[in-house]
Amino acid sequence: MPTKTFVIRAHTRTVHTKPLTFTCAKCNQVTTRDVYPGNPPKYCLKCSPPKKRSESDTRPPERGNFEPTHNLVDSTGKVTLVALEAAPEKGWFFVRTALDWFAGESIIKYHKKKGLTNRGEPMAGFVLESL
Repeated sequence: MPTKTFVIRAHTRTVHTKPLTFTCAKCNQVTTRDVYPGNPPKYCLKCSPPKKRSESDTRPPERGNFEPTHNLVDSTGKVTLVALEAAPEKGWFFVRTALDWFAGESIIKYHKKKGLTNRGEPMAGFVLESL
């Protein structure tokens, strides 16, 4: 008998399935299915319509793996692997570390002529090296 366990604030609740026998509304066959409490099904597994994708699922598409393209080197020689990603402004690139890549956020930008900037301020002592 399948179960689902939900964590609700300070306790957990386990919900068990129960076998339910019903007549399919489409093919009129008597069917038995294990169902969770709630509204009973109308159709057997063969006749049930495909599930629609939720309109409320507004997650951005999943990003690919982080593949560094450059080294960000500071004045002490510390090297950080980064990837450049085109920014909406022409000629600008977001400089993303592995954590920034998956979060989709970055405060460091790079321009070929203007160099590295952090929130619009030049970043002195940092160099971007190609791999």
